[in-house]
Amino acid sequence: MVTSRFTKRRNRNYARVPWKVTHVELHRLASSLRRQYLAATHLHANLRIDPSVDIGRGFQLWMPDKGTLEIGAGTELRHNTYIEIYGDGVVRIGRRCTCTYYTHIACSTSIEIGEGASLGLSTVILDGNHRFRDVDTHLLDQGYDFRPITIGHDAVIFSNCTVINSVGHNSVIGANSVVTRPIPPYCIAVGAPARVIEYFGPPEERSPDIPPEVPSSWSPSNGAVRA
Repeated sequence: MVTSRFTKRRNRNYARVPWKVTHVELHRLASSLRRQYLAATHLHANLRIDPSVDIGRGFQLWMPDKGTLEIGAGTELRHNTYIEIYGDGVVRIGRRCTCTYYTHIACSTSIEIGEGASLGLSTVILDGNHRFRDVDTHLLDQGYDFRPITIGHDAVIFSNCTVINSVGHNSVIGANSVVTRPIPPYCIAVGAPARVIEYFGPPEERSPDIPPEVPSSWSPSNGAVRA
């Protein structure tokens, strides 16, 4: 018997049903339940999570005080994302952001992540850093230095980065980098500590903080990026 093209297509679609049920439909249901659980267990805090946010397995939120967490529509919090908010700390994550597996965000002041930003595997973003220069006092007793952190819209931070300073919009941070100083917009930065190695934005928007020896790769085709 000759199997028609329609029958083959139908059989392929049927074969995908178990995967769709377990990986799509049940995932959506689990994400919705996680969002409802967070809302029910954080009545003391300011929690605003859009219903379309995808909250993956193993997500944890530590917010013992009256902090604020806002997450915009279409954002993905993939498996084992961990967010800590202390005191009156504020974390705002814009629309269509991606927090890849094991992203860790710890905030005591303010961390804002712009629309469309992407955080790679095991990215850590901290708005505080241990004081350590008092040799007569244990590290854990010296306190912290805090600063608000901003990750600009459409910035990309690749895997295994630690970010303790701001990153400009459309910038790209290479894997395994440590951001200790502000990175201007439209920059590629790598290393520990991260340093700018290329500027790809419009010449008229080049920040004076970028060393003059850093090359520019601007061309009209780059103009698709949002300012």
